[in-house]
Amino acid sequence: MSRDDVDEGADRAPSALQLQGPCAQKTVVIVGNGMTSWRLCHELVSNRAGANLRIVVIGQEEHPAYDRVRLTSLLAGASIDELLLAGREWYSRAGIELHLGETVIAIDRERRLVRSDRRTIAYDELVLATGSVPWVPPIPGADRPGVFVYRTIADLEAIRRYGSRRRRALVVGGGLLGLEAAKAVVDLGLAVDVIESFPTLMPRQLDTEGGERLAACIRELDVAVHTGKRIAAIIPDGPEGGGHLARFAEGGGLAADLVIIAAGVRPATGLARAAGLELGPQGAIVVDDELRTSDASIYAVGECVTRAGATFGLVAPGYQMVRVLAGNLVGKELRFQPTSTTARLKVLGVEVSSIGEIDGASPGTSTETYRRRDAYRKVIVRSGCLTGAVAVGAWPGFDRVAQAVTERERVSVAALRRFRRRGELWAAPVAAGELPETAIVCSCMQVTRGQIEAARRSGCVDARAVCRETTAASMCGSCRPVVEEITALVPTTFAVGTPPRGLVLPPPRPDRAGYALTVLSGVALLAAGLLVTVGLAPFLPVDRLLPTEPTRTFRLWTGFGALALATLTLVLPLRKRWRRLAAGSVSVWRAVHGLLGASTVGLVVAHTGLHFGSHLNHALFLDYLAVIIVGALAGIVFGATLGLPAIAVGRLRRFWARLHLAMLWPLPVLAALHVLAAYFY
Repeated sequence: MSRDDVDEGADRAPSALQLQGPCAQKTVVIVGNGMTSWRLCHELVSNRAGANLRIVVIGQEEHPAYDRVRLTSLLAGASIDELLLAGREWYSRAGIELHLGETVIAIDRERRLVRSDRRTIAYDELVLATGSVPWVPPIPGADRPGVFVYRTIADLEAIRRYGSRRRRALVVGGGLLGLEAAKAVVDLGLAVDVIESFPTLMPRQLDTEGGERLAACIRELDVAVHTGKRIAAIIPDGPEGGGHLARFAEGGGLAADLVIIAAGVRPATGLARAAGLELGPQGAIVVDDELRTSDASIYAVGECVTRAGATFGLVAPGYQMVRVLAGNLVGKELRFQPTSTTARLKVLGVEVSSIGEIDGASPGTSTETYRRRDAYRKVIVRSGCLTGAVAVGAWPGFDRVAQAVTERERVSVAALRRFRRRGELWAAPVAAGELPETAIVCSCMQVTRGQIEAARRSGCVDARAVCRETTAASMCGSCRPVVEEITALVPTTFAVGTPPRGLVLPPPRPDRAGYALTVLSGVALLAAGLLVTVGLAPFLPVDRLLPTEPTRTFRLWTGFGALALATLTLVLPLRKRWRRLAAGSVSVWRAVHGLLGASTVGLVVAHTGLHFGSHLNHALFLDYLAVIIVGALAGIVFGATLGLPAIAVGRLRRFWARLHLAMLWPLPVLAALHVLAAYFY
């Protein structure tokens, strides 16, 4: 009897089902195809487990595993394919059997069988990665048409269809899930009210002041926030009852066309409960430090588990678990040790960070706080060691703080004093090359410097490939510069005959915009060189070259024309910072930048009549020449290195780009003084 017969539903004991002989494979069945399940498959493939394991994945959704963290981007125009962590072809190439759109209905622990609504599969090892399900509070009217939960692609598609003709939405829940739902509604173009029963937003990740700061930031984005409100019922509203009125238990209410309930999640453990596995007080599956359940042949990972009384609602702990489990499935002896959970997120564009303790209210702790209009930071200290940190607003040094909290690092009185004044515990950031191997570079995914270096040495050609291999920078992306720096520091060696991972073997197609940038930069450099030659060579009669004295009107038009072109040239780089301008090829925009810079030279020549001027005017002309010359050289460097890996030319490009910017800073001030002197004094 073949194993295919088993998949068709035959009930046999596993000993009668397994292949015999030296090539016998163990069957590992993974129930669930979310982010944790995909990462487990990725780790097993990285550990070359395919030769010894038959891996079968059963997912309830129709889509392969996708990035649930970026779910809101679907309503901002992203496609489903952009969210996929791996397509069906990836599983096929890896030798993994993937069954989607199936629901597992029972586990026969005695016979070691998994039954879905389509097939029965025998297993040697079973992994439950069932994740969590939305929790809907017992609110009368929560089942009305137009009331949705927020969890899956199907939920988002239903919200998009229903909300396309609506104007106002109500989101129930001010935690991470609720604020993600609010972002999705904003992207859909609807006005939104957020209702939170706790006194502040994100009570699991932020202290009271941090939650209040976040609410204030969100209100500035025209999102209404109502805290300390509990919804007693959702009733019909409007002349035809198509709308909704959410009544508050405290009195009053809010009307909306669409309601999204995002009040939290609960572990999806119905299957484990029916199978008789041990569950914790919160209903999660109890596991040991090897991620085994109360059945030695069944493991569980992700949001559905509890370990030492703790549950794990973020992606990073789930990825830590699968690292351990994948190692154990291939014969290693690893243990899962929960660490301080790090949350580093962007909520409606506002950066939120926290780790460890968040309030500092426990006995023996003290707090230090840094407050500014655009930043709120707090650290918690016990017995001279960092035990927690909270921030609302950007905090470049947070990863270093998170590392210190994880290692219970001691902090000095001077460091705390510096924190009160400047918001940083250390006088200068630690260079990437000075970080220890165990230092966590990506706090979201718990990726260390050692893992980044190992990926680089194993053949990842650049930082992008390293990030894909290690999952660093796959969440908030704030650690990307450090990953790039570490990648640049580590040499890589490739096995003979094996292409480096991440390297595109076919030669790049010619980039005409890049060539245009090189030509335009050369023209600008030549023009600037002629200006310098004319200005510095006393034997050249400038008056003969331009014998006619320009009129005041001519100077007015050419002067402000040059100023307008220069301003537009300065504005173009904002396309990298402002999403609405981020369209088209980078090379095209660089070429346009170079064209504008070269065109400005002609207007400057016409405006000045090839006279360098004196005093501040002389300084303005010289600074302008320096900007053009250095900018032209930078353009030539970018054009000449087109198609080369960033790791090889990144430092050279950064040097010329930064030198160009350094020359640029005095220009606006000197130009403003020139205009004032010419037209007002």
